Amino acid sequence: MSRFRRESDPLGLVSFGGLLIVAAIVIINFPNVLSDIVVWFRSWEVGGPKMITLNLIWPLIWFLAGNGISNLVLSGVRAVTWIGHRKIVSDAFGGVYLILASFLFREYAAGLIPLTILLPSLIIALGAMILIGSIVSYIVNRKL
Repeated sequence: MSRFRRESDPLGLVSFGGLLIVAAIVIINFPNVLSDIVVWFRSWEVGGPKMITLNLIWPLIWFLAGNGISNLVLSGVRAVTWIGHRKIVSDAFGGVYLILASFLFREYAAGLIPLTILLPSLIIALGAMILIGSIVSYIVNRKL
């Protein structure tokens, strides 16, 4: 018998639905994105993984921003309804990170930051979001 009970999360499917809607919107707005992804992965056959190509940057930016907004909305729904309340903080911080990543990729696409700044910035931001999110989650839920 397990000492820990899993809390059911009916909003988990809502989150997945949001992801699918955002993906569909990106595919509608960038009709060649799927074939561009296949071409990009095939380019890995020679020399290993490569940085994402410029024709995939804008769909990625919109995908990240859309999912970030979706996570923030879901966090708000959780806060208002108190359904799956233990995930409010993680959804909110996940949304903020995705929007921040979208912003950093936009800066890279505009030529305002080089790749040598983009990748470490993404990693630093991820680490900061995990650290701060864990602290806030502990304070709010009294549980890591």
